[in-house]
Amino acid sequence: MKSFIKKYYIIGLILMALGLASVSYVYNKPHLNVKNEEPDFELTSDELFKQFSLDETTANTRYLNKIVQVSGKLAEISGNDQGNTVLVLNTPSAMSSIRCTLSASQSTIIAELGEGMSVSLKGICTGMLMDVILVDCVLTYP
Repeated sequence: MKSFIKKYYIIGLILMALGLASVSYVYNKPHLNVKNEEPDFELTSDELFKQFSLDETTANTRYLNKIVQVSGKLAEISGNDQGNTVLVLNTPSAMSSIRCTLSASQSTIIAELGEGMSVSLKGICTGMLMDVILVDCVLTYP
């Protein structure tokens, strides 16, 4: 009976060590620097929105957690609850848009932007709620 308990004790310790190693790896994983990375996809805001609105599951499989470069007309410049700047790009739908949350390093460029301007941004796609969401965005044009 004691050897039976000893086996489960050893197996439990091994599983705990593997769990701690996994958590440590994920926690210490370096942050992706969007500015220095090449985009996985380059699309217009209309194309990206169309793909998510036609088949969200397929679009999530393709774009989720990937670096996407999107270009389009700037509809609005706003902020979020964390104090970050959000650029909203036009889409064919009046109810939805592409929302691009800029990284903190982009705060000096905002003064040069205005509604109606053509812009190009790249960021990490996190999917679609009402709008298609890109985070950690950096301006690539202008």
